[in-house]
Amino acid sequence: MPTLTSPSPRWPLTQHSSRLWLAGFALLLLAGCASQAPMDESGRQAGQWERQQAEVEAFDTWTLVGKAGLRTPEENVSANLDWNQTPHYFRMLISGPFGGGRNVLEGREGRFSLSIAMDALRQKPQKH
Repeated sequence: MPTLTSPSPRWPLTQHSSRLWLAGFALLLLAGCASQAPMDESGRQAGQWERQQAEVEAFDTWTLVGKAGLRTPEENVSANLDWNQTPHYFRMLISGPFGGGRNVLEGREGRFSLSIAMDALRQKPQKH
């Protein structure tokens, strides 16, 4: 019967200990895949939303970066969003994959501008 050996004599590997290490490693991997159960509304503390709402309303400078996708039987589309907001200026960049269809909405002090990519104005041919 083959036995496992360790390069260090202080930590000899036996078949039993190697199984324990393998089982421990498998449990560690499974624990990494676990997710937290959703919290129901009844589990919230009284006044928690009001405190959180006040903290959110205090934000005056922030950045939001995200991506959205839509898949239908006819087409697959995606869009990227990059939104920067300060008290006196905002900039929203909306683009397709690889920066295609780049549209920018900017504003400051009561003014705004919208820049639309020319390829966004062209109508895509409909598939029949």
